[in-house]
Amino acid sequence: MDWQSKNCSWIQASVFKCRDRIRGTNAWGSALHNGKYKTNEVYNDLRGNREQVTWKYVLHRNFAKPRAKFILWLSLLDHLSTKDRLLKHGSTVDVGCIFCREMETLHHLFFECQITNQIWRLVLHHIGYDRNPRGWTQEKVWLNSETRKQGWLRELLKIAIAECVYGIWRHRNVVIFNQTPVDPHIWKAIVHDVLIRGSFQKSIRSHVNVETMSISL
Repeated sequence: MDWQSKNCSWIQASVFKCRDRIRGTNAWGSALHNGKYKTNEVYNDLRGNREQVTWKYVLHRNFAKPRAKFILWLSLLDHLSTKDRLLKHGSTVDVGCIFCREMETLHHLFFECQITNQIWRLVLHHIGYDRNPRGWTQEKVWLNSETRKQGWLRELLKIAIAECVYGIWRHRNVVIFNQTPVDPHIWKAIVHDVLIRGSFQKSIRSHVNVETMSISL
């Protein structure tokens, strides 16, 4: 029987609406024709032709803390409530970066600021990368290219960027809301968190030493 949604509860109506959308896909017609239903084809039909994000490998199988991955995701979308964004929305804020007093934007915070640039540089150094960090756009391009590769070091790198972005953002908020001084050594806590998260993974565990804050390549 083909139920009418107007006579149903909102839950049933939602189910029937989804059913009708699936029936209208090319994948459903193909399934009826050849007898083979493919979930991924139906999903792609429902999803439509949307551009894939360039940084998907940075988050895929990233073993950082869930809250760190969430903040990284927001930063990749440029949705963090940095001071310049608050100002655009009418908030009265001190727009100065807590680290260097230049205007705080997402690109400045990650990693055009000399202090946060040095933090990211030190984190990279401690996990085996000798790199001079650049702006946020360039770092995203590099991270996406590097994390496409296989191996435990790339898994550790994905943890590192998530924990570094989260560590800087969290410390920034603590300084602003608790009116505490900036800690020049927050990179050590970030490296510690990176190695701790890495030690939980079988593929990384034998390469990290949390006590000495070092890795073996």
